[in-house]
Amino acid sequence: MALAVGYAFWRGDGPERVTAAAFLAGVAASATLGLFEMPGGFASVPVRLLVIDIVWCVIFAVIAIRANRVWVIPFAACQTVAVLAHIAKLIDPTMIPKGYAFLTVIWSWPMLILLVWGTAAHQRRVASGILLPPWKNSSG
Repeated sequence: MALAVGYAFWRGDGPERVTAAAFLAGVAASATLGLFEMPGGFASVPVRLLVIDIVWCVIFAVIAIRANRVWVIPFAACQTVAVLAHIAKLIDPTMIPKGYAFLTVIWSWPMLILLVWGTAAHQRRVASGILLPPWKNSSG
């Protein structure tokens, strides 16, 4: 994670850096909950983690809407699926706790891959002389 986020900060442009910062902030917020020692072992929905994941989802959706990048769309979708796992657990409290935990955290791996891929794509564009504005024009 540190390598992916560091690469985005070092070689990325606005969307890559903002996404990396938001990712890092979300991980830090989750870690303060004691994610690896979750009370109840995911037998029920940890409300604070749900709130963090929803906030994260909204932030990534806004980035996906505003950024002039394609990779941020599946990035935001990964977080949306993690939030849907929380909703599924709320709907079906009998969901197996380990399966629920897996479904909420597995999406961070493709997100990191997308962040690295997006940063590398930005670097390839810059190297070939293609300069795109990092954010969409809001005047529409």
